[in-house]
Amino acid sequence: MRLVPSRWRMIREVTGFDDSDLADGGSDRLVDARTARGDVDAVVARIEQQFAAGADHVRISVATTDPHPVVDPPALRELAPAFR
Repeated sequence: MRLVPSRWRMIREVTGFDDSDLADGGSDRLVDARTARGDVDAVVARIEQQFAAGADHVRISVATTDPHPVVDPPALRELAPAFR
């Protein structure tokens, strides 16, 4: 995982992560903090936590096993009703 230095500096200051969290593709702690997994209810709950913590927008991407970034409309459609 490679982050822009200024963004990484801000993330470290706010979250307490350090450079060791970037080693070997990211620590479990970092990956868990930056991703939501599970069924639709679990993902919606994590997104709602972000809004409850003060976010005014949340970016949603769907990770797949494809090594190239892909858009997954069916997965996004599953989440959409929760945010209407």
